[in-house]
Amino acid sequence: MGYDLFGDPYFEDDVAVPEPEQLREFTPQTLPKCFRTWQQIRDVGLESVGPPVGLLSWTPSGACAPKTAKVYDISKARKAGPREPDLFELFEEAEEQEPLAAAGGVGRVHPVISQGVLALAAWSEWVPLIGAEVPRLPGVYLARRGQSGPIVYVGMSGERQGEGLRGRIRRYTSGKALASGLGEAVFDRALADLDWVRERLAEVESGQPMRATGWGKAALTWADLHVCWAITADGEAARVLEEQVLSLESVDWWNRAR
Repeated sequence: MGYDLFGDPYFEDDVAVPEPEQLREFTPQTLPKCFRTWQQIRDVGLESVGPPVGLLSWTPSGACAPKTAKVYDISKARKAGPREPDLFELFEEAEEQEPLAAAGGVGRVHPVISQGVLALAAWSEWVPLIGAEVPRLPGVYLARRGQSGPIVYVGMSGERQGEGLRGRIRRYTSGKALASGLGEAVFDRALADLDWVRERLAEVESGQPMRATGWGKAALTWADLHVCWAITADGEAARVLEEQVLSLESVDWWNRAR
């Protein structure tokens, strides 16, 4: 018995084909930083060398069965030369393009993230900030305006008593963080929008003023932020990754100068 290009078994009397190798399986949370999928390695201008070192498994949003993608040691990759991808690579790329909204998973290519930042971690799919199901793990998150707008903010969270990134994001979406981090950045910019301020004044004049948390939530709705995130081992690793993103990505950050 042998296996064809797509892993399906076939039988041939005259040819002995070895069984497929058993590869170690990883999840987005346990994947070592030096292991990346074929597509992620290609996206930074490199090509994998040698056999795969493992399998990355995740479950796409709304799916029951997990998806898998082979991962390679990026430290052994080399500069990609001019060549056409073979059929197996095209098939594997199609598998890896499955959308993923699961915690810390590997989503499709992020057109608004630079190649350098994309290679730093396994970033999740972009989702709207309000209502985002973020994992209770330490990590780093990126925020952008709208579904395809520019990145404007990078933040991190440590363990936070077991709440991790979810606790940080929910603090903002609750409207209770008007004077810190992303909440302050959004609120400052909403206050600079005359139309947004006039709406709030109209509420006051009509005798229906919102509480401070209401203003915070209204500012987030105005900003129309989408987020993606990457899981890290702990708070210190998250802090390092955040600094790396800030140093590599040349954008008009909403982050306060440090």
